[in-house]
Amino acid sequence: MLLNILLAANQKMILASEGVGSISKDDEKIVSFFALASSPFAATIILGVFAILVVAVAYVLIGIILFALFAYR
Repeated sequence: MLLNILLAANQKMILASEGVGSISKDDEKIVSFFALASSPFAATIILGVFAILVVAVAYVLIGIILFALFAYR
């Protein structure tokens, strides 16, 4: 779904840059956001946030398992 929206916005941006069509402000924002998110710096930040979330979920699951092991004895 999101990929279809991005591809449609990107296609409109290409047509507008060639003078064939026009683009709305919303489509321009979508394309510029994903262009910004695809930069190496942003990708590093996104990967870091994802890694922190994975570690946090792992710690929570370990805590639940340890609690289940020792609480019901």
